Amino acid sequence: MARHDPDSPERADGRAPAGRLGLGLRLLLFGSLALNLLVAGIVVGSLAAGRGGGDRPPRIGFDLGPLAAMLDPADRRAILREVRQTPGLRPAGPAQRRRGLEQVAGLLRAEPFDPAALAAILAAQREAGERVVSAAQEAFIAHLAAVGPAERARYADRLETELARRR
Repeated sequence: MARHDPDSPERADGRAPAGRLGLGLRLLLFGSLALNLLVAGIVVGSLAAGRGGGDRPPRIGFDLGPLAAMLDPADRRAILREVRQTPGLRPAGPAQRRRGLEQVAGLLRAEPFDPAALAAILAAQREAGERVVSAAQEAFIAHLAAVGPAERARYADRLETELARRR
């Protein structure tokens, strides 16, 4: 039977010590963080800027995608104004986003690593993004409910044309 070296990072049963995360889990958490920050940055950045790049329509919310692209530019702007006026919806500014990233960097360097603290930060970012998407969807639906059947039919035609083009 092999003796356990007390200076070894492994326990006698060969597993990592309690309270330490394996490299795979750390990479998974970091990847999840990067994806959350990317999504939040896209949504919040497009809302803050109120425009997209080049000839592309501005993003209204992450889940609207091609639905927003089929709207007239004036309708997209009206929906964006509606989203910006949603009570309690305050997009993070650059300084606030930077502080959030600095917090995450600090958590990643801390020993012992605190997965619960990182999870709380990611959850807050996800919830903020979900509020933006929800507000965008509600404004989009309200817009379509306010126009007549002929306008909704024209919108459906543009959407079907785009779907056929993408095939």
